[in-house]
Amino acid sequence: MGGLGVNEKDLTILEQYDLQVHTFRRGRGSFLLETDQGLKLLTEFSGTEPRLRFQNRICGQIGSRSTVRVDRVLETKEGKLIARDREERGYILKDWFEGRECSTRSEEEILLAVRLLAEIHKVMRIPEERAEELVSAAEEKPAEDEERLDGPGKGAKIPDKERFCGTPLDQECAKKLREIKKVRTYMRGRKQKTAFELLFLKAFETFSDQAGEVTELLEAAEFTELYAMSLEEGRVCHGDYNQHHVFLAGTNAAVMDFSRARYDIQIVDLYQFLRKIMEKQGWDARLGMKMLDEYGKVRAISGPEMKNLWLRLKFPEKFWKLANHYYNSKKSRTPEKGMEKLQTLIAQEEKRQRFLRLLE
Repeated sequence: MGGLGVNEKDLTILEQYDLQVHTFRRGRGSFLLETDQGLKLLTEFSGTEPRLRFQNRICGQIGSRSTVRVDRVLETKEGKLIARDREERGYILKDWFEGRECSTRSEEEILLAVRLLAEIHKVMRIPEERAEELVSAAEEKPAEDEERLDGPGKGAKIPDKERFCGTPLDQECAKKLREIKKVRTYMRGRKQKTAFELLFLKAFETFSDQAGEVTELLEAAEFTELYAMSLEEGRVCHGDYNQHHVFLAGTNAAVMDFSRARYDIQIVDLYQFLRKIMEKQGWDARLGMKMLDEYGKVRAISGPEMKNLWLRLKFPEKFWKLANHYYNSKKSRTPEKGMEKLQTLIAQEEKRQRFLRLLE
């Protein structure tokens, strides 16, 4: 959660850290600092201390048990992860690395990113906190982008496993299906329909049926069991694994930004990365199978995980995204980009289905 208003006067916040800054340069809404402890990044932060503590537990696990570099957040001299200025604005300082983002056009780099993901998944199992490590609800400052739990009193101690856990897939898909239907109902009621609306309504039945089928299949107990087992084993996923968060520099690689990490089925990360790459590569089945093979060479994919992955890919996520973006924007004026994405989605559907049949 980087801020947009970081300027040079904000560098006085560095007095709260035990390090020496040699040089600095501007990044996007941040500062890159050359220090006596290596390259660091300073940025505004509006989240919570418990979230950062959780991220650092994950980064510590990866850093100590693998060769993958991660962007751990540094503590201030007082042991805080968030430094605050006189106006109570929050800042964080974290490890940073030179390099460039993974290219979605390079098969070699895509496969490297998949291997990196499998490598960190092998060690991303976070044990329960000790009683003295638990943070009470009264000690954290709520963040706008974090959901608050219902129920706990002001002094209640909340385990990370309750505070930061994913939504079960059956609930997620059922909610998205309701939203798709809601958009269809809204569009039907409009007298003058745009080209986007007409095309959406024409394609609706195909994608709605897919969503409905997935929702019905997820009622089977085995999918609930996989989620429960993942939480019980303390398995954690990155939560937003994509090309922007994989930095490459020669033989060195780093995985960045664990701000959406959570206890969940780890195959979620592979699904998100695989789907995005496949959309960009026109659902190239050869590449998709190669990505799965590369992941499996490092970390075996279990039968229930593969079934979960298949169901996630079968759900028309892109169609839901377009519907959601449309409904939350100016509906009377759909940008040309939205129309292009819908046309591309429909054009790629046959290849997507062909790839899904290979995974059955």
